[in-house]
Amino acid sequence: EEKHTGHLSHDEERPLELHGFWRILKECRIACGDVKAKMPVAVFDRVVVLSKRRVARMQADPSYDLGSSDPHDRWLQIPFYDFIEVLVRTAYHRLQGTLSHRLEMLISEYLRPYAMRRQADKSFLEFRNPTVQAMLMEANAREKLRKVFDFFVISYKSNKVKSTVIGARDITMNFNHVFSLMEKFEAFDPQYNVKKCVDSYCKITCDSELLPQEHPNNQNSEMVFDEFLDMLLRVARGKELLSSRPPEDSLREYLERDFILRAARAVPGKI
Repeated sequence: EEKHTGHLSHDEERPLELHGFWRILKECRIACGDVKAKMPVAVFDRVVVLSKRRVARMQADPSYDLGSSDPHDRWLQIPFYDFIEVLVRTAYHRLQGTLSHRLEMLISEYLRPYAMRRQADKSFLEFRNPTVQAMLMEANAREKLRKVFDFFVISYKSNKVKSTVIGARDITMNFNHVFSLMEKFEAFDPQYNVKKCVDSYCKITCDSELLPQEHPNNQNSEMVFDEFLDMLLRVARGKELLSSRPPEDSLREYLERDFILRAARAVPGKI
């Protein structure tokens, strides 16, 4: 059996999709976060969407509705020339200097050294595993998990209003939301404590300097829905004494025997 490397089969006819762009941002160390600045993938999703809006206006496309679309939709397509513009905009937001210098630096110091490297991180490979992805793409499971994600973001009492939000469907989860969910679900235990939760969140979102509690300083962190799914897999694996089972088995058991049952009690309506 061929070992999964983290890379999907290449199809030249398919345009890049947003989840592929997330991989570029993370693997090439473009996404980042510390006390001074937070630039998770959610920030660059908005760069992509704003770029597509400009193109839509130029082409007088009345069907492209920025306000009603989800800027973090993993299936959002980025055709090649849109991708080039997105790289220019990414360089502008991420780096310093003239625009040409920023683009040159993005290519020479981020893309060229890190793009298409063979991945070795176990957690990364487990989440990218096609069987795990197929399970998380099941409509019923995805709908339930999305409802939980939205509820813990929208119902949180101390949400900070972000000026960068694009439309009503621009929903992201900060670490305070995750901590609140974990507390509500009584999910912390000796195998998976708060410290491990912070570590998982930071590794997934390329963030750092987060506090292991609900705190105003955590409000600027951002996790998109698909990263939340990655988080659930890491929680499931972290709670196991032995992780020799296939990751999809661990995740399915955790969701069906624990997470969804607790969600049904905590989230209004049917889960």
